[in-house]
Amino acid sequence: MTGPRRKVDNSVRSVAPMSGRQIFGSAPPILMPHRCASRAEEPIWAIIPDSVVDGGKRRIILAVLVTPGEVMDNHPMLDLLWHTCFRWRLRPKQVTADSLYGTGENLQAIEEAHIRAYIPVAERGQSNMGYYGLAQFTYDASQDQYRCPQGHVLRPAFRLERVQEVQYRADAAVCNACPVKAQCTESPRGRHVHRSFFADYVERVKGYQQTLAYQKTMNKRKVWVEPLFAEGKQWHGMARFRLRRLWRVNCEALVIATGQNLKRRLAKARMGSTSISQ
Repeated sequence: MTGPRRKVDNSVRSVAPMSGRQIFGSAPPILMPHRCASRAEEPIWAIIPDSVVDGGKRRIILAVLVTPGEVMDNHPMLDLLWHTCFRWRLRPKQVTADSLYGTGENLQAIEEAHIRAYIPVAERGQSNMGYYGLAQFTYDASQDQYRCPQGHVLRPAFRLERVQEVQYRADAAVCNACPVKAQCTESPRGRHVHRSFFADYVERVKGYQQTLAYQKTMNKRKVWVEPLFAEGKQWHGMARFRLRRLWRVNCEALVIATGQNLKRRLAKARMGSTSISQ
């Protein structure tokens, strides 16, 4: 494995899978991706596999990708989703993951593909060391400005390209004269808040969290999918890969996934519902 490397401890790093239902046919939903770090007696260089799993009763693994430890958790998500849709000719209606995958770029791409992103969104900016959080500020889309709990206006001040946010700031003189400034900010330059470039998609995804479908999908992920990855780590060697070099580890991950799929296929055949040759 080439490129920069970083050390990890002996603990296993995991991320919850994703799920979604196809638009056409009776085929089961898609679930994406799970990550678990290699584990050894001493700290080693991290190699992390991502899996795409069919969320039906048989929980078939559809794709596996192993990435170096320095790759961010959310980066392979879209590639795996599009690859799986193309490879298996799927049209998922929804996908589900934990908040690590809920980046603005991912949410925008998923929603624009007409797929519902059932992903918990990290509440960045909602808690500010006892001060008013972003939830207490009201955004006016027509004027592109925020209003604080006292009704004062925060206008766009800076566009932060690196973090893909716009900073809104109140007038310093107004803030300094405000009777509740102690509950809002200690800065003499006035209160400021940030809004993501993808805020519209984030708000849309947050709206899903109150629906029954969202709650059912999140509960299904815990019961149907997470045990599958625990099985791979505890019984099939995914806790520590035997091979070295990234391409070899990818091969090993594919073999493990194939073995897990065969177990489920044979279990179905033993129940007499279908023959193995099918």
